[in-house]
Amino acid sequence: MKWILFLTLVFSTTIFAQAKNLALIYKGPGSCPEACSESAAHVAELAGFTTVYVGPNDLDPQLFANAKIWIQPGGHSSEVAKAMSPELKQAIRDFVSGGGAYVGFCAGGFYAGETFHDETEAGLGLIPGQSLYEEPLAQYDNGVVIEVTWLGKLRSVYWEGGPYFVLRSPNSFEVTAIYPSGHVAGIRGPYGKGRVSVTGFHPEAPMWWRDGVPGHDTDGLDEDIAVEMIQWATTRKLTVEK
Repeated sequence: MKWILFLTLVFSTTIFAQAKNLALIYKGPGSCPEACSESAAHVAELAGFTTVYVGPNDLDPQLFANAKIWIQPGGHSSEVAKAMSPELKQAIRDFVSGGGAYVGFCAGGFYAGETFHDETEAGLGLIPGQSLYEEPLAQYDNGVVIEVTWLGKLRSVYWEGGPYFVLRSPNSFEVTAIYPSGHVAGIRGPYGKGRVSVTGFHPEAPMWWRDGVPGHDTDGLDEDIAVEMIQWATTRKLTVEK
């Protein structure tokens, strides 16, 4: 009986510890079939988080009570916006405003804007401006490796139909990445008491996404960028270098 009690306490303590470092990953309509949610979960785990997938109508208050970050993966932001319940959208806003974190890759960057897709659709409004399609790369909408400037350094990254960002107040957010066109490819900044970090490209992309696409990858995987985004938005400790 003592051993059973001991194991029960250890199990409960482990679950509690994991819940204290919880990342919520959207998975449902609009998340791409090429393992976008799984790739987002992978980089969250590299950053030290336990991950839980959340569907468009899941609204367990306990999840948000224990979570540190919401990660919106790549896919199709219009489908996400249509599928996600109004209650969950508001819960995400309240979570970040109250001190949580939001990280979005590609479609997750689109969805963070006040409006996206040329102002025709409403996003979560976590960034003070618009998320617009990076038209100069339209010919590579099925995927391409491009060079962006990330925090002052050139990086080869995977892009597939992602946005650039136009802010109403240029000084409200920090620019983290720039496309070859000069458009803003990544930003980070505050939302209420929380933090938001988004990119129009895919730093979480596994290597096989690059198979058969144009462009030359000079520096390999970019998971360190994704981990840095997550760390900045949550712990503010940037420990991953490349």
